[in-house]
Amino acid sequence: MTQTSTPQGRRPSLARDRGRSVLGAVVSNVANVLVILVIARMLGVGAVGEYTLAFAVRAILLLVCGLGMRTAMTRFVAAHLATDDPGGLRGAVVLGVSVPVGVATLVAAGWFAAADVLATSVFDEPELATTMQVVALSLPFFVLVNVALAATQGFSSMQAYVWIGQVLEPGLRFALTLLLLLLGGGTTAAASALLAASVVSGVVALVTLVRMVRSLTPAPRTYPGRALASFAGTSWVASMATQGLLWADVVILGALVSTEEVGVYQVAARVVLIGMFVITALNAAVSARIATAWVRGDIDAVDERYTGTILWSSRLTWPMLAGLVAVPTAVLQLFGSGFGDASTVVLILAVGAAAEVLGAPSAVLLNQIGRNGLNLVINVSSLLVNVGLNFALIPGYGINGAAFAWAFTMTVGAVVRVVTVRRVATGRWPWSRPLLVSLGAALAAALLAELVTDLLPGNEWLRLAVASVLVIGLYGSVVVLRGLSGVERDALSRAISLRLPQLRRWRVQRQLRHAVSSEAHLSVDELISPFRADVLARADLFRLAREHADLRVNDEAGFLRLARAGGYGAWFDEILVHKGHVPGTDTASLERTFRSIVRSSLQLLDRQDALGRESLGKVTVTRVTAGTEIDGWSLAEDRWVLLDGGHRVALAVLEGVETLAPEEYAVVSGQLPPNNTARLLESGRLSEGEAVQFLARGLVAPEDRDRVHSWGQLLECLAPGRRADVERWPEVGAASGTR
Repeated sequence: MTQTSTPQGRRPSLARDRGRSVLGAVVSNVANVLVILVIARMLGVGAVGEYTLAFAVRAILLLVCGLGMRTAMTRFVAAHLATDDPGGLRGAVVLGVSVPVGVATLVAAGWFAAADVLATSVFDEPELATTMQVVALSLPFFVLVNVALAATQGFSSMQAYVWIGQVLEPGLRFALTLLLLLLGGGTTAAASALLAASVVSGVVALVTLVRMVRSLTPAPRTYPGRALASFAGTSWVASMATQGLLWADVVILGALVSTEEVGVYQVAARVVLIGMFVITALNAAVSARIATAWVRGDIDAVDERYTGTILWSSRLTWPMLAGLVAVPTAVLQLFGSGFGDASTVVLILAVGAAAEVLGAPSAVLLNQIGRNGLNLVINVSSLLVNVGLNFALIPGYGINGAAFAWAFTMTVGAVVRVVTVRRVATGRWPWSRPLLVSLGAALAAALLAELVTDLLPGNEWLRLAVASVLVIGLYGSVVVLRGLSGVERDALSRAISLRLPQLRRWRVQRQLRHAVSSEAHLSVDELISPFRADVLARADLFRLAREHADLRVNDEAGFLRLARAGGYGAWFDEILVHKGHVPGTDTASLERTFRSIVRSSLQLLDRQDALGRESLGKVTVTRVTAGTEIDGWSLAEDRWVLLDGGHRVALAVLEGVETLAPEEYAVVSGQLPPNNTARLLESGRLSEGEAVQFLARGLVAPEDRDRVHSWGQLLECLAPGRRADVERWPEVGAASGTR
């Protein structure tokens, strides 16, 4: 196995970044809701309106001053890393951070000076002026946080974005807001907490970005000024339109109705945002990876990450919206007695929020593949429609009119973006059976929760608790039982068995109960090749144990280091850890898990040596039909493939066993094996030469295997009926330049 490294070290897996982003989004949204909650409880509805107006103006000015650099930083950093251009990356970062912060400083000064005029003439709230002036001072630091963290995302890591942007800033803002209000402060005190949190997080974000850039290979700095300005300029207008959709209704409401109504609307909107929190987090986790895959010409990877983001955004968003729709009044009354009338607003906004799980990932994809011009047209058109509807509906329908304007434009915009992505990028619709099952489960859960809670007494806490239990129970059961793909079911089963070893025997016994017998002798080479190169990686552990028996007995730590550096370490890092099959993410917990798995695996070797191979029990196999794609790989003929028992088959490989007898395996139907070979190859822990030699074991005639050392030689040695399928594999296309 071959190991590669990058200047910035091993990048986290997409699954781990998604999980980290969701966790950060939970913290961020809880903190944001708590800020509004304490202001509403301690200062009243009017104070919520004042704070919200100042916050909305800052959010819009963030986009004005950001100059489109948030999207540009992620894409340009990812693209320069993909093309190994550290000098261009450094130049892009310098321009992308310094210019927006400089512009924000000038705009903040103008906003500070004009605060009195805005508060009196536009919003008719003179007491709003001081709050706006304090918030204005935070603008340069808020811009710094956003562009700096966007640049760190380009390194395909969400760590800085999560811990600084989603934990430190909102967490500190809530803590300071609560403290200052308890000390007797008002809306200005809450604004001061916002300022302090922005200053601290801005400085920390800048220091973090500088450290990440310094870790790259030294190179003269080059400035991609024209390309950066062109991309950022288009993204700038598109981003302003996007934020306009989020905040235009608040600003227009502030000009047309009282701050009390603005406060009620903001609480309703914040309640809906609770259900949407994962959308931004998952999009942030995948954006740099989409850009990298597009630059490399891997359309399948682009589509996989796009549809995966939509699926998981839906799975995590729709059940929360279902709960809100079932008992909106109960949720709103958590903020106080003056907000219960906004339940209609929640119901209307929930429709737009449900559509945004399709629209937001589509917008990210268009930006990251360089088609931000299309995104610009869609966003600006949506904003114009939204503003027109707001001015038309708010005078007659108040906050309900503003809610309808937002929901309508978000829904139409989502549909247009999905169609656009299909036409210009993926050529496919993002629908899937798991997605439709999730939608059906959410609708059923919302209906059930509403019907049951209507029968309960008027205690809103009781109705909220019952609705939560019903939605979680029904939705979760339907999705787990009917809404998982075969690969997901298999991964879930293996993850449970690895995290809870006591369940592993039960899982295997359950598989064997449904297994059937076969009379065929199965070729070991064809059983593991092409999909299960991890079996050879596991065999590497047993080879080391035989060759270094003294080290294993007398220096376990030394033996573990040797195993971690070889094929077994590659299997552990790139299969178990990458796919989230082992608990823990820190170095210490991973090392403990690795030691435990090595010890368990070597017990199999010891048992075989003492009692023979028949003592190890049966492995499970399945029959994969011709043309079935597994991570983009398919074969022209039916193939027996290993499901469970990789270590036992690895022992057979070590002993030179060529076939498994019928009594050594059982057949399980309805499951697909993982394509661990593709993962090891993608990670760089399996070289091209090692990969094609392994593939030749199961695809090439025995007399030709020794002369296969490249993709081209592999194709030449394949039988004509097999070649067409293998040529369509993404790795083969990339190697031959056809993709």
